[in-house]
Amino acid sequence: MICIPIISKTVEEALIDIKGAENVADIIELRVDHLKKPDLKALLGVTQKPVIVTCRKKSEGGLYGGNENRRIELLLNAIAAGAEYVDIELSTPEPLLEKLKKKQTGTRLILSYHNFKEVPEDLQKTFDRMIQKGFAIIKIAVMANCIEDNLKIFDIIEQAKDKNINIIAFCMGEYGEISRILSPIFGSYLTFGSLSKGKESAPGQIPAEILKNIYRVNELNSSVKIYGLIGNPVKESMGYLIHNRSFINKGLNNIYLPFLVDDLPSFINSYRKYFKGMSVTMPFKEHVIPLLGEIEGTAEKIGAVNTLQIRNGKL
Repeated sequence: MICIPIISKTVEEALIDIKGAENVADIIELRVDHLKKPDLKALLGVTQKPVIVTCRKKSEGGLYGGNENRRIELLLNAIAAGAEYVDIELSTPEPLLEKLKKKQTGTRLILSYHNFKEVPEDLQKTFDRMIQKGFAIIKIAVMANCIEDNLKIFDIIEQAKDKNINIIAFCMGEYGEISRILSPIFGSYLTFGSLSKGKESAPGQIPAEILKNIYRVNELNSSVKIYGLIGNPVKESMGYLIHNRSFINKGLNNIYLPFLVDDLPSFINSYRKYFKGMSVTMPFKEHVIPLLGEIEGTAEKIGAVNTLQIRNGKL
């Protein structure tokens, strides 16, 4: 599922953005920490889509800087108003978490953890601690500082699937963009996509329309064949548009992603089991050759490679 966050400053603007989001979103997140005077009744009543109400405090990357008790009251009001979901951070004092749990009625509570600096070494412990809290859904959003950081999130998603736990998990930042695309395909409850460029609620958020219509995150299944572009930089490449459109036209359970790579041997070693083939761009066309099991004759003569394929277990 795709969730579009609404980060408007006024209720009037939020009502317009909610209407704009309905054509693409499966779920809408109402970020009341961005609103000056939130009118929950009006905002929840304007859409038939399920709504997550979030009041993110500043220490967790939001804008709310007020009293914690007042923040919980806002979320309790959202529950009373019929919000389908309410998001609350793991760092919230335990008595306030329990207060929400006692009043949740038909609302599903999302227990969230954010780290805007890194993927912490103790992420596994944090995940285990969150499980013990007994919330309906767990959310983990951490900053990727290299492409390999996404693998830690994929592992968490796999663990959650094995334990029948609903999880939302992804990496933020440019290195983390691939997890925003692959996480719902691998089993994450949802992924977040912006209403449009410039309306992102967190670093690395991809427009929801691209997630839905180009990457097809709601259509592809976990047996997806992964292809992509290895390079640095990769942001300006249009390859994802060309190849994914081709996959759509042919009805294939395939996806093509941009992989921002720093350490080529590490990437090949870490991701080899995930991908079926890769395009190669600067600065790796020559550097990839020593990592190959076989090389086509013309490419060997040229001394540069622009396409990789897994064939009979060899690269």
